[in-house]
Amino acid sequence: MQPQVDEPKQLGSIWLKLLTPANLFMLFACCLLIWSLYGPITLAAGTPEQLTYKLIKTYPHDPQSFSQGLVVDQGRLIEGTGQYGESQLKHIDLTTGKVLKSLSLNKRYFGEGIAIHGDELYQLTWKEQDVFVYDKNNLQYKRTMKYPGEAWGLTSDGKNLILSDGSAYLRWLDPANLRVTK
Repeated sequence: MQPQVDEPKQLGSIWLKLLTPANLFMLFACCLLIWSLYGPITLAAGTPEQLTYKLIKTYPHDPQSFSQGLVVDQGRLIEGTGQYGESQLKHIDLTTGKVLKSLSLNKRYFGEGIAIHGDELYQLTWKEQDVFVYDKNNLQYKRTMKYPGEAWGLTSDGKNLILSDGSAYLRWLDPANLRVTK
């Protein structure tokens, strides 16, 4: 005995069942509601505007650096680089590209974003949940703080640190304890 197989449904017959007067009225009512709230929807005509740029200045940079964070401070570039076993934090002469001072992270860390807040420099680690804090002027290590979760990018608004973890959310952190404030 063969198993019973359902006959394939015809797409046209499904549409005929869906296009009842009640469903058509609901579709029309939804379109009318959207139009009343947002106005008529128009599509942009023609080609998009072509933007241009003007290159003002270039600076030398090591193309082998796996840059994760860059800050210009007092005429020097401060760079945090990533990759396990290769992560560094460096002071670089902005005009020559010469490394003035550098320190290497332990090979178990993947360095991520950096930010200056006051006289301190904060450096994220990707998955290790550690944030290293240094003196921004001499890269002297000060302390390690914990942050739960991945950390990618970091900046400061002068009051808080602002962290990105690669998601659609930004988190405002208290620099003293890395607690989320917003």
